[in-house]
Amino acid sequence: MDWTEEKYVKLYQRDTVTWLGWPWEGRCVLPLLLRKVDGAGLLAHGSIAPAVGIGLLIGVPVAVVEVALAAFLADGTALLTPAGVLLPKFLDAQE
Repeated sequence: MDWTEEKYVKLYQRDTVTWLGWPWEGRCVLPLLLRKVDGAGLLAHGSIAPAVGIGLLIGVPVAVVEVALAAFLADGTALLTPAGVLLPKFLDAQE
């Protein structure tokens, strides 16, 4: 594998209050979700429900994603937009 050609995302090690405040489902879903969003932090899920689309794309049961997504939406980690699910701080976190 040529690591110089691979895309990557940062996953921070610090356990913030936000991280610790999420249910276990959120802490499991976020690392997988980070790997699937585009460079702007957007995950387009098409015409299906956001939790279903995320579940399909990251290989996690929809019931787990629903709990995680509710937590992300409640604290502003994720936003629902017409284009898909957006992680608004993604760009800042990757720089």
